[in-house]
Amino acid sequence: MMDPNESAATQAGVIPFLREGGKLKVVIITNRRGDRWLVPKGDKEKDLSTQESAMNEAFEEAGLIGVPHPHPSGHYVRRPKSKKPVEVEMYPFQVEHLLSEWPERRYRKRRIVGYRRAAQVVRPKSLGKLIFETCQQLEEEERQVGP
Repeated sequence: MMDPNESAATQAGVIPFLREGGKLKVVIITNRRGDRWLVPKGDKEKDLSTQESAMNEAFEEAGLIGVPHPHPSGHYVRRPKSKKPVEVEMYPFQVEHLLSEWPERRYRKRRIVGYRRAAQVVRPKSLGKLIFETCQQLEEEERQVGP
């Protein structure tokens, strides 16, 4: 939890999900160094809403086209070394297309994994917890709606 006296920069991101073989999966990507798994996120762009900024990151970082939920599922706080904390607002994002070419393709790997696995491998752990809880909620909503 962030100290209320600390101001945080704002970023926006997506929890990109899709169904594969009847199972809920998440698209994860590596950071630019290739040594950590995460999901698309980045600075909120001045002329865009937080949701629009999140969609833009999904395209630029992972080559994803889809539909964001209208409201964020939550946020987590990143603590970059020697910088102030960064609050990242996260939107569930239903993936409709995975592009074979995208702006940051040469810098990142992209994988589709089960949401439980995604929650285990991403960092920070608070992001993993948010992915798990969001996907559990999505599954519950689907059960309530039915086939």
